Amino acid sequence: MNIEITEIGGACPVQAEGTIDGNPFYFRARWDDWEFVVSQPGTDPVQVLIDGNGFYREGEHPNAGRMSVEEARDIIEQCAAEYSQSVAVGGSE
Repeated sequence: MNIEITEIGGACPVQAEGTIDGNPFYFRARWDDWEFVVSQPGTDPVQVLIDGNGFYREGEHPNAGRMSVEEARDIIEQCAAEYSQSVAVGGSE
């Protein structure tokens, strides 16, 4: 699995973008929740939030919009591992 985080940071929301094995991902944390999506190359990951076609995870985190970059990176890495596992068994959800 190859994770490349091209942008990460911010506050209210904390956001990150990059790729996992060449597929674009988007991470966003705000209020007490976070979302993580992976789309196909050439497709905007945010579109996954709209149409539901792609890999999606969400979770709760106290004051998520102010989580540290390290916390965000940990969540991204956990979600990326789940994504890679789902691809390995032939699924995307």
